Amino acid sequence: MSQGITSVIVTIVGYIGEGGMQEVYHAKDLLLGRSVALKAPKYPSAKKRFQRSAIMSARVNHPNIAKTLDYFDTRARPYLIEELIDGKDLGKILADVFPFVDPYLAAMVFHHLATGG
Repeated sequence: MSQGITSVIVTIVGYIGEGGMQEVYHAKDLLLGRSVALKAPKYPSAKKRFQRSAIMSARVNHPNIAKTLDYFDTRARPYLIEELIDGKDLGKILADVFPFVDPYLAAMVFHHLATGG
């Protein structure tokens, strides 16, 4: 992961969504011609937490977890570039298909999320 100048040049294709701490965009890596996820903190106060999160996610290497590709910090705010995984929003699926989840099923889902399985 780099700070300052980065080798990744991206253009934003569209907005994907947001989590509790960050906004996520679909972007195009112009150098390598691939789609990536560009993440940025929603609030300036979250900059240090966002950076720590980026460092920790870069250390994770598992086939079921999106790979962290780069991190850079501009004067405006920091950005994290990750592998873009096509798929559906788990929260929306659970809300649509399982409005009330059995506690055992919920434990199984969270177990698989936590282990990357």
